[in-house]
Amino acid sequence: INHVLVSGKNAKGDIIIPDGVTDIIGRAFANNTEMTSVFIPESVTNIVDAAGTVAFLTCSALTKIEVSENNPVYASEDGVLFNKKKEILIQYPVGNSRTEYTIPDGVQIIADSAFYNAKNLTSVTIPEGVAALEARSFYGCSGLVSVTIPKSVESIGGASFNRCTVLKSVVIQNPECKFYDRTFSNEGAEFSGTLYVPEGSEAQVYAEKYYSQNFSLISSEPETTEAKEFTPGDADGSGKVDILDVITINKAILGKETLTAEQLKAADINQNDKPDAADSLAVMKFIVGLITSFS
Repeated sequence: INHVLVSGKNAKGDIIIPDGVTDIIGRAFANNTEMTSVFIPESVTNIVDAAGTVAFLTCSALTKIEVSENNPVYASEDGVLFNKKKEILIQYPVGNSRTEYTIPDGVQIIADSAFYNAKNLTSVTIPEGVAALEARSFYGCSGLVSVTIPKSVESIGGASFNRCTVLKSVVIQNPECKFYDRTFSNEGAEFSGTLYVPEGSEAQVYAEKYYSQNFSLISSEPETTEAKEFTPGDADGSGKVDILDVITINKAILGKETLTAEQLKAADINQNDKPDAADSLAVMKFIVGLITSFS
């Protein structure tokens, strides 16, 4: 058995990497359009110097990546490749048909190019605890409409959201979060959505420097215990539907905030008795004008 796998560009269908292979190097499977799944045996301990993402870059038919439970370095969950401790999300299978994905709790880093060209995704939920989005992490996610970056995220790498052509809203909750001039651009076209950043924050300084025409400030409003008749979408009970409602719903999804009965009624757009990613997305579409009412 060859212990180093250099090329799998002609692989088709469901691929099982032979046990005994230890290294997958270079762009071994990159741009493969016919591989539908891949199984990584316990013997593989090095995928592109443990970075991983280049090996499966833009495999447009790849629906899942599975790893032997006995592998000492890598793991998989729901067809997504992680390091063994599941602290690093290495590669999302970009051919998967799901439109929504929630990154598991415990993930700290979204690796370079992890979601590169995942065109089917319209919604990704990033949990509190993620500290960094590396370069090109969501590059080419052309269906992504909105994203909330939680307070734990300290940096967003260059080109992380390049070519996310329908991205209308990015909420950055950490006042100290750093990002760059090419983080949200569309390679030749200016970012046309809106960055929402905390007022008086370092994130505001970055937004003013790089995206002076495309940002809005998040300011906190006093909470009230006064009972109100609920308005669909008004999850925080402020009397209006705005970006703070999306933040409230996302916190509830992650278990970071408990909704009152009135708030739940307002947040539960799809009427399934719980706040979820579909509710958050519906409220965001309403805010940016993609829909004018909640059916």
